[in-house]
Amino acid sequence: MWTLEGLGALKPALVRRLMEDAEPRMRIQAIRASETLYKAGDRSFAADYAALTRDADVDVVIQAMLTINRWKVGDAAATTKTVMENNQAKGVQLVGTTMLTAGGECEQQSRPRT
Repeated sequence: MWTLEGLGALKPALVRRLMEDAEPRMRIQAIRASETLYKAGDRSFAADYAALTRDADVDVVIQAMLTINRWKVGDAAATTKTVMENNQAKGVQLVGTTMLTAGGECEQQSRPRT
Protein backbone atom coordinates (compact mmCIF):
# COMPACT_ATOMS: atom_id res chain seq x y z
CA MET A 1 0.00 0.00 0.00
CA TRP A 2 2.73 2.46 0.93
CA THR A 3 4.67 1.63 -2.24
CA LEU A 4 1.58 2.40 -4.30
CA GLU A 5 1.05 5.61 -2.34
CA GLY A 6 4.64 6.67 -2.99
CA LEU A 7 4.25 5.99 -6.69
CA GLY A 8 1.02 7.97 -6.85
CA ALA A 9 -0.84 4.80 -7.84
CA LEU A 10 -2.90 4.21 -4.69
CA LYS A 11 -6.56 3.57 -5.49
CA PRO A 12 -9.47 4.42 -3.17
CA ALA A 13 -10.97 0.92 -3.54
CA LEU A 14 -7.82 -0.71 -2.15
CA VAL A 15 -7.63 1.73 0.75
CA ARG A 16 -11.28 1.15 1.63
CA ARG A 17 -10.81 -2.62 1.52
CA LEU A 18 -7.87 -2.26 3.92
CA MET A 19 -9.93 0.01 6.19
CA GLU A 20 -12.07 -3.10 6.78
CA ASP A 21 -9.14 -5.46 7.41
CA ALA A 22 -9.39 -7.68 10.48
CA GLU A 23 -6.04 -6.36 11.75
CA PRO A 24 -6.41 -2.97 13.50
CA ARG A 25 -2.88 -1.93 12.56
CA MET A 26 -3.76 -2.36 8.90
CA ARG A 27 -6.87 -0.22 9.34
CA ILE A 28 -4.70 2.48 10.93
CA GLN A 29 -2.24 2.38 8.04
CA ALA A 30 -5.12 2.57 5.56
CA ILE A 31 -6.41 5.71 7.27
CA ARG A 32 -2.96 7.25 7.10
CA ALA A 33 -2.46 6.32 3.45
CA SER A 34 -5.90 7.66 2.54
CA GLU A 35 -4.83 11.12 3.72
CA THR A 36 -2.85 11.49 0.49
CA LEU A 37 -6.00 10.84 -1.52
CA TYR A 38 -8.07 13.14 0.69
CA LYS A 39 -5.52 15.92 0.38
CA ALA A 40 -5.57 15.44 -3.40
CA GLY A 41 -9.31 16.09 -3.44
CA ASP A 42 -11.10 12.79 -2.71
CA ARG A 43 -13.39 14.13 0.01
CA SER A 44 -15.44 10.93 -0.05
CA PHE A 45 -13.09 9.58 2.62
CA ALA A 46 -14.77 11.86 5.17
CA ALA A 47 -17.53 9.26 5.59
CA ASP A 48 -14.96 6.50 6.06
CA TYR A 49 -13.17 8.49 8.77
CA ALA A 50 -16.45 9.12 10.56
CA ALA A 51 -17.31 5.41 10.42
CA LEU A 52 -13.89 4.48 11.79
CA THR A 53 -14.45 6.69 14.85
CA ARG A 54 -16.85 3.92 15.91
CA ASP A 55 -14.32 1.10 15.40
CA ALA A 56 -13.97 -1.55 18.11
CA ASP A 57 -10.22 -0.83 18.42
CA VAL A 58 -9.30 2.30 20.39
CA ASP A 59 -6.14 2.92 18.35
CA VAL A 60 -8.17 2.94 15.13
CA VAL A 61 -10.63 5.40 16.69
CA ILE A 62 -7.78 7.67 17.76
CA GLN A 63 -6.20 7.61 14.30
CA ALA A 64 -9.55 8.47 12.71
CA MET A 65 -9.91 11.38 15.15
CA LEU A 66 -6.39 12.60 14.40
CA THR A 67 -7.01 12.44 10.66
CA ILE A 68 -10.35 14.26 10.93
CA ASN A 69 -8.70 16.96 13.00
CA ARG A 70 -5.57 17.28 10.85
CA TRP A 71 -7.49 17.73 7.61
CA LYS A 72 -10.40 19.65 9.17
CA VAL A 73 -12.86 17.06 7.85
CA GLY A 74 -16.44 18.25 8.21
CA ASP A 75 -16.96 19.79 11.62
CA ALA A 76 -13.92 18.24 13.29
CA ALA A 77 -14.67 19.68 16.74
CA ALA A 78 -18.27 18.42 16.76
CA THR A 79 -17.15 14.99 15.59
CA THR A 80 -14.49 14.88 18.30
CA LYS A 81 -17.06 15.77 20.97
CA THR A 82 -19.43 13.06 19.72
CA VAL A 83 -16.67 10.46 19.74
CA MET A 84 -15.73 11.45 23.30
CA GLU A 85 -19.35 11.14 24.44
CA ASN A 86 -19.66 7.66 22.93
CA ASN A 87 -16.23 6.24 23.77
CA GLN A 88 -14.93 6.59 27.32
CA ALA A 89 -11.53 4.98 26.63
CA LYS A 90 -8.80 7.00 28.33
CA GLY A 91 -6.84 7.42 25.10
CA VAL A 92 -9.87 8.72 23.23
CA GLN A 93 -10.62 11.16 26.04
CA LEU A 94 -7.02 12.38 26.24
CA VAL A 95 -6.59 12.85 22.50
CA GLY A 96 -10.03 14.44 22.15
CA THR A 97 -9.46 16.86 25.00
CA THR A 98 -6.04 17.79 23.64
CA MET A 99 -7.42 18.42 20.16
CA LEU A 100 -10.33 20.50 21.43
CA THR A 101 -8.10 22.51 23.76
CA ALA A 102 -5.45 23.08 21.09
CA GLY A 103 -8.17 24.08 18.63
CA GLY A 104 -9.54 26.60 21.10
CA GLU A 105 -6.10 28.04 21.75
CA CYS A 106 -5.42 28.35 18.03
CA GLU A 107 -8.79 30.02 17.48
CA GLN A 108 -8.13 32.50 20.29
CA GLN A 109 -4.66 33.31 18.96
CA SER A 110 -6.02 34.06 15.50
CA ARG A 111 -8.61 36.56 16.77
CA PRO A 112 -7.68 40.22 16.50
CA ARG A 113 -7.04 41.85 19.85
CA THR A 114 -9.28 44.72 20.80
